Amino acid sequence: MMASLALIVTLAAPADLARNLQEGLGLLKEGKYKESIEAFQKAQEAAPKNPIPAYNIACAYSRMGEKEKAVEWLSKSVDLGYSDRAHTEADSDLDAIRDTEGYKKALDRMDEIVQKRSAQAIEKAKEDLAKGFEEAEGLFPIDFSLAGIDGKPLALKDLRGKIVLCDIWGTWCPPCRMYVPHLIKLHETYGGKGLVVVGLNYERPQGGEDPETLIKTFIAESKIPYRCAIGEPDLLKQIPGFRGFPTSLIIDGKGKVRLVEVGYKEYPVIEAIVQEALKRNRPRERF
Repeated sequence: MMASLALIVTLAAPADLARNLQEGLGLLKEGKYKESIEAFQKAQEAAPKNPIPAYNIACAYSRMGEKEKAVEWLSKSVDLGYSDRAHTEADSDLDAIRDTEGYKKALDRMDEIVQKRSAQAIEKAKEDLAKGFEEAEGLFPIDFSLAGIDGKPLALKDLRGKIVLCDIWGTWCPPCRMYVPHLIKLHETYGGKGLVVVGLNYERPQGGEDPETLIKTFIAESKIPYRCAIGEPDLLKQIPGFRGFPTSLIIDGKGKVRLVEVGYKEYPVIEAIVQEALKRNRPRERF
């Protein structure tokens, strides 16, 4: 079960989308497959072009042993833009259909989507980044000084000289969770080359859940090595026209915002952005 590549959970998105996705994921974990399908179908109705509900319906049918329906819904999710082969291959919910021709074809189509979409996205992102660096004062002013989840201060002013990839996300958000492995890889690959990855969390606790506990649990389970903090509402107001989660800010060594990327990004795309930003921040660095 899980997420998609092109999804952004927007502030303007139907409330039924996030609510029914959360409900469906919970039911799927509990083994209540028919009930989870009903919840995911409601989510699909709320957002017909979103691939996440279709993907998770495929997972539920696979768990039920209904291979044809599982393949049908997996194919539909790909039609809608789902393209995370690595996640699909690692997802135990789909074990029942791995030997089917439809499953193999879906993987091939994912590869084609990724190659085409990544090339286009990289070109556009580099153009947008170049424009951002042309702005003397950056795209807009931003600042934060927060208490990190680790109990230590986390302030933008203390990160001067580095390229900061600020990920605005929440553990409740499927595409945000799917983005985390990419951020971990970036931290591990470029952390020693001038990149700092920071996660600013905006949680939606239910039933009296403690936001900090939710985040700490997710950090431990996902083995997140970069620093996170609970974001303040006022911070989102600093981002003109904030659209939704996840949102990535590329901030240069002077604390100026050079790029805003909204939604999940394929790893080759976000890596190309980071490489280009590091080169502009430190022209002599080679990768």
